[in-house]
Amino acid sequence: MMKKVLLVIITIVALLFAFFSCERMFDNPYDANSNKDAWAPDSLSYFILSMNEVRLSWVQSENRIDGYVIDKYSHNQWINNFAFVQKNENYWIDTNYFYEPQSIIKYRVYTIAGNNKSQTRELEILPSLPEIAIKEIIKENNTLIIGVDIVKQDPNSELLGYGICYSNHPNPIFGDCNLSEKVNDSVFRLNLITANTGDVYIRAYAHSVFGIAYSEDTLVNIVYDARDGNAYKTVKIGNQIWLAENMRYLPNVTPTSYSSFDENCYYVANYYGTDLTEAITTDEYKKTGVLYNWQAAMNGEPSSTSSPSGITGICPQGWHIPSKAEWDQLILFLGGYSDSGGKLREIGTDNWVSPNIGATNSSGFSALPGGEYYSYDGSFPSYGYFAAWWTSNTAINSNPFHAIYISINSSNTIVTTNESLKKDGFNVRCVKD
Repeated sequence: MMKKVLLVIITIVALLFAFFSCERMFDNPYDANSNKDAWAPDSLSYFILSMNEVRLSWVQSENRIDGYVIDKYSHNQWINNFAFVQKNENYWIDTNYFYEPQSIIKYRVYTIAGNNKSQTRELEILPSLPEIAIKEIIKENNTLIIGVDIVKQDPNSELLGYGICYSNHPNPIFGDCNLSEKVNDSVFRLNLITANTGDVYIRAYAHSVFGIAYSEDTLVNIVYDARDGNAYKTVKIGNQIWLAENMRYLPNVTPTSYSSFDENCYYVANYYGTDLTEAITTDEYKKTGVLYNWQAAMNGEPSSTSSPSGITGICPQGWHIPSKAEWDQLILFLGGYSDSGGKLREIGTDNWVSPNIGATNSSGFSALPGGEYYSYDGSFPSYGYFAAWWTSNTAINSNPFHAIYISINSSNTIVTTNESLKKDGFNVRCVKD
């Protein structure tokens, strides 16, 4: 019995050996009857090295071959036997690639063994420019922080570079624009004081071997104050154009122990020193600007109830201190005094104390809580919770010691009109002449 089982096993093994031996002989590339697909090059791919060079790569598991033949399709015709590659090399570089937009380039690769050739593998070069977009632009003091996103990149070519291109004319192009500083792989920094180009048009660019691709350009409206070089974003709301930041003009720092109705006084929230260099490095100055007494805000000019007020005051040339009537125009455009506070305030609680109710900043006014200077005790109450701006109006009852200010806070959406001593300190927003 055991002999019969052993005989059966030996027979099966012999048959399997014979079968696979025949199969292997049948697939011998030098055999005219071999399976031409079995020893064809596999996984044919390409990578663009430059405008003039492309590398083809493939995989080959069969070593009983003589090499490879490459045909090339260019200018609407095939060039047969364009190149020959030795058997031990599984790649080839075409140094006569010469990319042309809208042109079609194809390659065919097949293996040869004696007089036999395998099935052909074919590919078409499909070049594409990268796609890049600007994710966000954040203004920090006199700097724009710009986030970019590489939306799409051709996996068969190298990204040579990317960045931010800016100019004072629309659609800036690489080579005819200024380049911003790279912070990391996705963030760039643009110094507005260095740029000093008025309105800034910004585009992200990405450079590949096929050329340069651009994002949509973004216009950032900038006003430069010639007195100190400060740069301010602007925003159009209705028919008015406002600064989207508080004024930061600071010729000196007044001691918090001193206040005046008649002299210009300048304060920085939560700063109790008098060193100008030190004051302008504080976060409060950078974020919320300067707290001016009414005399400094008006720069000595008389009050005005007109619209426009006609009072340049502390504002840059071409801008003025808004009258209450101009504030009324803004607030009514946004829906009225009971509902506009949230539309003016920056969203979130990074700068505003929670809960910052109803904040949407849908107007783009980007109000921040600069608080106030309280002349009674030289303190800075309500920073982070309260924002207020002087108007060009004196008190309604003509009290010579009071002027009108506009305010909002984080606990509701109301915009408030009130009076305060002219020697108290509030922020200033300017409106375009």
